[in-house]
Amino acid sequence: MKRVPVVAGIFVLFSVLSFGSNRIDAGTGGPAPRPGFGFPGRIETYPANPGLQGELSKLRLQAGWFRRDRELPEGYRMDPGRCPSQDIPFLLFVPSGNRRNLPLVLYLGGNGEHGTDLGGQFRQRTVFDIVCHPDFQKRHPCFLFAPMLPAGSVFRCAQPGWTSEPADLVCDAMYAAIRKLGPGAVDTNRLYVTGLSYGGAASFELCSQFPGRFAAAVPVAATQYPKKIPENAPGNYYLLFNEGEFSDDRARANFEDLGKTVRERSGDFRIGRYPASGHNAWDAAWREPAVWDWMFGKTADGKPVPASPGIVSVALPDRSIPPGLNSVEATDKALPCCTASKPGRDERTGPERVADGLEGTAYVSAEPMAKGDWLQIEFPEPFEGKVSVKSGLQDGTGRLSSGRVEVSSDGKSWSRCGGFSRSSGICSFQQRPPVRFVRILPEPRIPETVVIREVVVE
Repeated sequence: MKRVPVVAGIFVLFSVLSFGSNRIDAGTGGPAPRPGFGFPGRIETYPANPGLQGELSKLRLQAGWFRRDRELPEGYRMDPGRCPSQDIPFLLFVPSGNRRNLPLVLYLGGNGEHGTDLGGQFRQRTVFDIVCHPDFQKRHPCFLFAPMLPAGSVFRCAQPGWTSEPADLVCDAMYAAIRKLGPGAVDTNRLYVTGLSYGGAASFELCSQFPGRFAAAVPVAATQYPKKIPENAPGNYYLLFNEGEFSDDRARANFEDLGKTVRERSGDFRIGRYPASGHNAWDAAWREPAVWDWMFGKTADGKPVPASPGIVSVALPDRSIPPGLNSVEATDKALPCCTASKPGRDERTGPERVADGLEGTAYVSAEPMAKGDWLQIEFPEPFEGKVSVKSGLQDGTGRLSSGRVEVSSDGKSWSRCGGFSRSSGICSFQQRPPVRFVRILPEPRIPETVVIREVVVE
C-alpha cells in the first residue's frame, strides 16, 4: 500500500484539473497522468488458442494485452511483492450498433481467475453469459471490461484515498480500453464495478482508493471495513452473499456498521442475503434483474441517468421496502417472519421467508395452494404507505391467478385491502394507519403453486 506520491505533484495536479472527480476524458491531451488515472501503455492482441477463440466468438468478446509504459513517474514504486507485473490481459465486450455514450462495467474475478491465461476467466462465466446476452443488452446496453489480475496481487490499502499497485494497473488498463474505443463511446460518469470473492473485495477497494470514480459497485461474497469508506464520495453498493458464509455476530455487526457509515456519508447501501451456505453467491447474484436495474440507475455525480433512445427506462424508489426487510441495521431476529398453511421454500435452499425483490429469495409454496390456504408475513416494525405485493417471477411465470391481501396491526383482526390483478399478478393499495402483518390468501379455481417475489412499500 502507498500514499499518492507527493513528488509527482505535476501528475496529481493535471489529474485534478483535467479529469475532474477522479474520472478521465479519453480525448484529453497534455502530460501523462499518474498511474491509476490513465497512465500510458499500449494495447496488443492476445494470442487465443482454439478453445478460447470459441468462447470469444460465442460471446462476441475481444481479447487483448495492456502493457504499461516502463518509465513510471518519479517517486512511483512498483512493488513486485504486491503487483508482480506491469502487463495485464483482458476481455472486452463491445455492444453492436456503434452506440455512443454507454456505461462500462468493470468485472474482477476471484483468486482462481488470476494469471495470464484468459481461458481461466471462464471458470466462473455467469457474468459473461448474462451481460453479453442480446436480451440484457437490449435493456442495459453497455461495455464489459474484464482484466485478469497478476497472480499474487495485493489489492487492499490501509486508508481511503491511498492506492495499490494492482488497482492502479487495472484502472490504467481500463482507461486504455476507453481511449481505444474512441471519444464519446464510454460515459465515464457511469463506470460500474462488480466482482466475486477477491474481486468483490477489490470492488469495495476501488471505490475506496478512487473516491467518486465508480458510480456503483456490486461486490459478491466479500466484505469491507467501515473505516475504508471515504468521507466524501463514499460510493453506492449492493452487496450480495450467502447467509451461511457470514453468519457470526462479528460479521453481522460489521455489515451493520458498514451500511450505517455509507448512508451517513450520503451513499446508497443495499444488501441481499441468500439463504444458503457456501461461497458461491455470484451465480444467483448476477441473474438478479433488480440488482442490474439498481446499478444502471446510478451516476458518479448523482445526476439522473440521461435518456437514450431505445433503452428501457428504469425508475426505482430510494427505499422500496420497509426498514428491516433489506436493511443491514436489522439482525436476523429482526427480519420479517414468513409462515404459511402450506409451507414452502425459497428458490434456493433456505427456510421460508418474505421476498426482498431478489429472485433467489422469492417464496415458493412447497405444494399447490387452494382457497383457504394462506401466507403470512410479520414485519419487525409497523409500516404504512403505498404497498405492492408482487407474485410471480420477473419473467411473468408463477403469477397468482386470483387472490386477495389482508393486513393487521396485531395478527388477530384483519382488514381486506384488495385483490391481485390477473394481468400483472400484483396487488397494490394505500395503507393507513401503520400495520405489522400482511396476509396473502390465494383463491384459484384449481390449486396452484404460489410465488411471492416482493413486497414494496413506498
